[in-house]
Amino acid sequence: MEDLEQKLLEYSHKAFEAGKTWAIAKEQSDILEKRKDMKFADIVSRQEGKSLAERERKALLTEEWDTYTANMLTAESERGRAKVKYDDFVRMWDTYRTLISSKNAERRFSSTGV
Repeated sequence: MEDLEQKLLEYSHKAFEAGKTWAIAKEQSDILEKRKDMKFADIVSRQEGKSLAERERKALLTEEWDTYTANMLTAESERGRAKVKYDDFVRMWDTYRTLISSKNAERRFSSTGV
């Protein structure tokens, strides 16, 4: 039983740490997403062109916009990987918690002589 309890504690700690990592990754991804329109507008405002459509087309082709969107995709990927890792640790924690509960119930049932 002690081994199961040790594993439960281990996965509890791992889930906690993975949860913090996921929260940070989510925050970074959300910030980039919220600032996307402002960033694009800023890039557009610095482009030369007679019409807004022309300046927007030029903005889409800039290295600055390409870098920003690549950073957004990276942040979203990291967020997704962090969430999967967190979910895995929570699932393992729940599995060990269930095993411990089952062992305790089994012990109680066998001690009643039924």
